[in-house]
Amino acid sequence: MKITKVETIVFNMPMVIEGSVVPKPGGTPRTSVNTLLVRIDTDEGVSG
Repeated sequence: MKITKVETIVFNMPMVIEGSVVPKPGGTPRTSVNTLLVRIDTDEGVSG
């Protein structure tokens, strides 16, 4: 089995914040969450 393709997908998902409390990790208000997905395809048809 050999890797034939690597794909990265970046998501920026806005946070729905109810009320007046905003999360502040490191002192900076956070209004969204960043996520990186990596998809790998193989020559045998396996993807994940």
